[in-house]
Amino acid sequence: MFSKARTFLEKHSMVNENHTFASTHIELPEDMSECLSHIHDTMPTNALVPEEDNERGSPHITCFYGLEDSDYDLLKEPLKTFGSVRLTIEGKIAVFHPAKKDYKVLVFPVISKDMKDLHFFIRDITQKVPPTNKTYKPHCTFAVVKD
Repeated sequence: MFSKARTFLEKHSMVNENHTFASTHIELPEDMSECLSHIHDTMPTNALVPEEDNERGSPHITCFYGLEDSDYDLLKEPLKTFGSVRLTIEGKIAVFHPAKKDYKVLVFPVISKDMKDLHFFIRDITQKVPPTNKTYKPHCTFAVVKD
């Protein structure tokens, strides 16, 4: 699945250890969002973590995790200049298990030089290093399932 997506600023808070971090996501095109929501909706509801109980939200591609509230004012104008993001979502589902959590996150890997550029664009502006200290690997979260 290939698409162009618009960057936008969304505060999405997640508790990590004793601190709440926030992230930015890209807005998925409607056809892509509908497709991912359909996959999510066909899964058994007893396997899913209810949206109100998980920190992941609706299908999305995270640009940067580890932001503070004060970073949003800093990013608002520069992100408007970044433009569209070209991306391809691969068809093979991957799973990751966040540390100290009782759920797993289902994702599709994303191939996108633009996403990597956007990640480093945000990092350069905010001077933040993601708290996980992992290499950024673009992925599209579409479901959170019980462990």
